[in-house]
Amino acid sequence: MEEWQEIIQKMKPDEQYAWFVGQVADMEVAWGLYHEKTEGWAMTQMESGQELLVLWPDPGMAKKHASGPWNSYRPESLDIHGFLEYGIDELKEANRGVSLMYTSEEGGLVIELADLKRDLRATLEAFG
Repeated sequence: MEEWQEIIQKMKPDEQYAWFVGQVADMEVAWGLYHEKTEGWAMTQMESGQELLVLWPDPGMAKKHASGPWNSYRPESLDIHGFLEYGIDELKEANRGVSLMYTSEEGGLVIELADLKRDLRATLEAFG
């Protein structure tokens, strides 16, 4: 694992979240894992059974987790503006959520969709 990824994993969850939002807003993309044959995104589940779309701020981080059940998936970018305009609402309508910076060892940060939408928009506006 790259040194910067190790540093991020040692951060507190609120610091990881702020870093994720800043990176995604700066690059204007988030990264998920996509399976071309099924035309589906990699998902994980909460204990309640709710499906969560897994997202990372970097294609290398996403690729690192394309293993196990996701070994035939590949990193795919999500335009952050389209995600804010349509994707978050589609997830909400399907009763799905998001898991940010997921690892098989620790899971990911489960963030309320409304909070993610608000924070991404505010950060994009701050970046101007």
